[in-house]
Order: sequence, then C-alpha cells, then structure tokens
Amino acid sequence: MDFVNFFFPQKNASQYLLINENNISIYKKTMNQKPEIIDGLTIEEISSIQNRLLRTATTVLLNSNHFIFHILTIEQRPLSAKKLSLQLNWLLEKNFPEKLSLYEKCFLPLRRKSFLSVLIKKETIATLEENFRKMAIPLVAISSLIIEALNYAGRKIDLIIEGGTTYALLSFLRKGTPIYFRKFRISDENEICEEILKTANFLQSQNSYNLQTFLLINQKTGQTISHTLVEQGLKPAEPKKMPFYLRQQ
Repeated sequence: MDFVNFFFPQKNASQYLLINENNISIYKKTMNQKPEIIDGLTIEEISSIQNRLLRTATTVLLNSNHFIFHILTIEQRPLSAKKLSLQLNWLLEKNFPEKLSLYEKCFLPLRRKSFLSVLIKKETIATLEENFRKMAIPLVAISSLIIEALNYAGRKIDLIIEGGTTYALLSFLRKGTPIYFRKFRISDENEICEEILKTANFLQSQNSYNLQTFLLINQKTGQTISHTLVEQGLKPAEPKKMPFYLRQQ
C-alpha cells in the first residue's frame, strides 16, 4: 500500500514542521535531527516564527485533529475511473454529515473494493499556504502524521496509536492495510488503553482480528500506554526505516 502524493506531490524537504494541539516542532535535517519545540502556537501564528525557520523546502505534518478518516467499501468496482470516483463520492456524502464542499478530500486504495477517504478543511490548507507566502518559504507538502506512519509501517504492525493532549487516533491494520479507524477525545492515557483493548476485542469477534504489535507516534508521554499493552502480551515495534520526525522523542 502506497500513500504518496498526498494533496501535494511528494518532494524531498530539508525542513519539517510538526503542528500539534499547542506547540510546533521544527525538524531540520542539517541540525542533528533534534527538534526545536515552540509552545503556545497555532496554525494561524506560524509566520511569527519566521526567524527560526530555514528558507528551504518545507513539509508541514498535521496531527489527526485536522483530518477525518472513513473506510469506504463498494460492492463491485467499476472499470471506469470516473464511475469509481462518482461511486466513492456518493458513499462519502451518504456517510458524512457535514458540508463536503468545505473540505479537500482524496481516496486512497486499500484493497480492490475498499478505500480510505481522507478529508481536511480547505480553510486549513489556505491558512498554511498564506502563512508560507508571507514568510517566502517554499511549502512543498502538507501531510498527515498517521498517513506518513502508514507509509512505513510494513506488514508486521497491527496497530498505530497517535496520541495528543486531548485526542487519540487508533489505526488497526491487517498486513499493513488499515481495517478500522477510531478517533476520540481523552483526558488521560488510561482511556487510550481501555479503548484499544475494547476495540481489539470487537474486531476479533467480527473479523477474526489478532492484535499482537503496536506502534506509538506523536506520544510524548506514552509510558503508561506501552506498559499496559505489554502487560496484555503485545509487543512494541518501530520500523527501521521510520523517518526521524515520526520517532518518539
């Protein structure tokens, strides 16, 4: 499964901005890959840190708070790409309660009859583009942390956990392909563990799912999660090729 060319064509960047709920991490390839973390900033305020950024090709990585994910399944895949697009858009409109015209969307193939729809507000993209124009810094890609992680997960990871201060996203995989997404609000890490085990039991009863390995991303204080899951017999994993901006700090 390949998730390249997400909204913008994939290009090599020398600088990465990871935008979280209440801080921005700046990763520069030329500076030992250690991030500079700036607290208390939002997307709208990126231009205020212009003097801390290199004037070089930059990729923005957004956490899953900015995205909506749906797995869509069709009964029969049409041969025509146009008919497939129409069918997927119809399914999305049927399952999506908000106004779709406010969102940028793409459909990523998972299996022959299943697709991952990814939505992000057009307003978010416009805000990022405007800030980078002000700073005269080339913005070469906007991407999602979970999509980036799925690119590198491989076939041996059964669960990717993306955690923030107030939210968590669980992506359950089978042989490297997502089969279920669960995003929810949290107040502490114990809630994440409870949801993981509850959802894994549900999937096991419905789809003969077997959860064995997990990967934590964007989780700065994941000791509780990791310890609890290991106690349940799960194994932590990290692909050797995982890029530096996705590794635990």
